[in-house]
Amino acid sequence: MLLSLNLIVRNEEHFLPSCLESVKSWVDEIIVVDTGSTDRTIPIAESYGAKVFRIDWEKDFSKARNAAVVRTRADWILVLDADEQMTGDLQTLKKTLKTTELEAFWLDVENVTGSLPHERVYHRSLRLFRNRPQYRYQGPIHEDILPSIEKRNGSIACIGTSGLSLLHFGYLPEVQEQKEKAKRNLSILQQAVKDHPKSSYYRYHLGVCYEQLGMDCDAVKLLEQALKSAPPEVSYRPTIVKDLSKLLIKTAAFPQAVKLLEKEKHKFEDYPDLHYYLGVAYTAVHQEDMALRSFQAAVGASPSRSYLTESGTHSFRSYLGMGNIAAKWSAYRDALKFYLDALKHCFYSKEAFVGIADVLIALNKTEEEIVKELLHIVSPNFQPDSPTYPLRELCEISIGEALFDVGCYRASREVLNSYLARSPRIREWIALSLIREGEIQEAHRLAEPISASEAPDAPLLFHTLLLNSLEKAIPIPAYLSDWMTRQPEAAFYARLFEQLRTHAEISEEDSDYSYLLFVKPLLHLAIQMQYPVVIDRLTGLTPAFRPFTAKMLFYEGYVDQAADRLLTVMETEPLDGESFYILGLVLYDRSRWQEASMLFEQALSLDPEDRKARTAAALCYLQQARSIVQEALERIPEAALLQANLQKLNLSIELVSKSDWRPHWRGVQRRNYHEACRHFAVHDR
Repeated sequence: MLLSLNLIVRNEEHFLPSCLESVKSWVDEIIVVDTGSTDRTIPIAESYGAKVFRIDWEKDFSKARNAAVVRTRADWILVLDADEQMTGDLQTLKKTLKTTELEAFWLDVENVTGSLPHERVYHRSLRLFRNRPQYRYQGPIHEDILPSIEKRNGSIACIGTSGLSLLHFGYLPEVQEQKEKAKRNLSILQQAVKDHPKSSYYRYHLGVCYEQLGMDCDAVKLLEQALKSAPPEVSYRPTIVKDLSKLLIKTAAFPQAVKLLEKEKHKFEDYPDLHYYLGVAYTAVHQEDMALRSFQAAVGASPSRSYLTESGTHSFRSYLGMGNIAAKWSAYRDALKFYLDALKHCFYSKEAFVGIADVLIALNKTEEEIVKELLHIVSPNFQPDSPTYPLRELCEISIGEALFDVGCYRASREVLNSYLARSPRIREWIALSLIREGEIQEAHRLAEPISASEAPDAPLLFHTLLLNSLEKAIPIPAYLSDWMTRQPEAAFYARLFEQLRTHAEISEEDSDYSYLLFVKPLLHLAIQMQYPVVIDRLTGLTPAFRPFTAKMLFYEGYVDQAADRLLTVMETEPLDGESFYILGLVLYDRSRWQEASMLFEQALSLDPEDRKARTAAALCYLQQARSIVQEALERIPEAALLQANLQKLNLSIELVSKSDWRPHWRGVQRRNYHEACRHFAVHDR
């Protein structure tokens, strides 16, 4: 007997048939060790001819694995989990097994982490080995056969590459949640760390488990300890570096992530994930030049299955990062190239479509021109003979959502209408587009069925319709009222309606923090929707909302409205540094350098560490100097020294302007800002 399949299972009736179907024609024996199934797992296994052995679960995966190994009669053992499927030419491999002198083979594992084709994580795993008494699994969890193989043979040179792959579905969020894997693993890992206090391996995996359970601070500490104690040569060290850097980014510890990755990346130059996350971290600390280099390094790295690699880090995700930086620098031609490169590797990338549409808005293209250009870009993928044709639907939905994000609401609805019945999410996008177009009754018609579902997840849609009713002073539909009464914040809704009805302000005794946090997003949404009545009424609930409203108007691109409100606030109360900075930006965009510099200086007097205000003030000084030199050159055009100084000033302004000193409006915000700028000449105060 040549080849045996080994599995350990417990309540795997959902995945087991697909797993066994993928290998039943190629294996000579199936050994299944069941650790306590209460569903149809055992009958399913037996229907495929498996020999099923029931054992007690002792919180030790190696014991369960070895229970299967010792019951195997074949010369070779293939180890799978029930939530995996084999892909590749197993028949050719079986011929190799008959003649090879190797002791084991690596298999490539493709971990499916989401519903989209690019949501994958890749690594290799030792799953095929000779059936020898010396080869046994070690470790209570994240068990490993490699140490015993290496011990018998003196090295890992006896291990080859199989050319086979596994599809693993166990990392899908819904599977993780259903099986509660993190909770199951927690006690085993805690005991393993207790039994092996010097083991960086178990400490690392316990840190990952903590992160999965939302215990990020504890996870960071454990991963830092694991990295400190992990020998340089162990195979899992680069994965510790990556996971720790992701955690630091997740917890907004960006400088620490930069420091870690700069130290470690040279040891793993061909690991694209480290370069990619270094680019993410540099972007977060506003060092876009370093971020650009890191993304370029990620694209240039050749991914290896010896690393645990995320899909897209060496391709479209890095190109998106570079495109966003180029767009921020107003290098629109470069930005378009990067976004198009991203689409070459992930042709349905919504983020790339948003980036392209945003650049076209910056270039003053109309909505019709934007739609035409996006459809032209993807048209080759829509040909019936194209290998990407089956994903046409996914691509069109991404385009529709991208068009909504950049404010092309009518076009978004036209693209998404074909998929109205596909999911509540698409129905929500279409309804939101209808609201933007003023077709409120049709939006209500689409929204009501969503609210009636068991777990409606569309608060943006319902809040938008609620604010629309308040803006127009019309009754709130019954289904919306019913939805609000079912929410955890039901008391807050009732409280808000009562205050709006009586025009009462939130008193100091009544202004609990959680209620203010409930109202703020509604106020922000009213600003985005430009509902002036609701904006004024919500702003009037408490003086604390007055500067907040002005700032949100500014960051949504309504700079003239923001300036008006800040000047009104200034009449009755002192402004903070951020407000002076915003007013300075408004004046800067009107080329009133001297007045702008005074406002930036005011911001700096309140916060000397305000880097953005400091940069903005410096730009004002440079702009004033350039104006003086330009005036001098008009009188003395042949003055070579003045011409040289002007070139230096132009270069300085260009370089300083690339720093992260002002908001980078995108999509709808960019459109709002452009519209406000058109009125600068007549809107002055």
